[in-house]
Amino acid sequence: MNPETVFRRCADVRFRTVLDEGVVIKQATAEVLVLSEVGARVLELVDGERTVAAIEALLVAEFDAPAATIAEDLATYLGELASIGLVEARTDAGG
Repeated sequence: MNPETVFRRCADVRFRTVLDEGVVIKQATAEVLVLSEVGARVLELVDGERTVAAIEALLVAEFDAPAATIAEDLATYLGELASIGLVEARTDAGG
């Protein structure tokens, strides 16, 4: 995964943080998902503006884990989110 890739939530995805968990509604399929605190934080940071590298740097500053582990886990997680249609790589120039 390119560190300069910018992801955004898909248009049919609604997301809110409730207490320490994230609640995701994928409207197209009427799915409701609950994310852990870390998963919710990642989805919160996927705003269509931040690069993968910028998200990684924020997570390294916020969580007590080795940077290499965070980088690997973030890449895997973003891939999983993309594969189930929650996020997509931004391909346009303006967001």
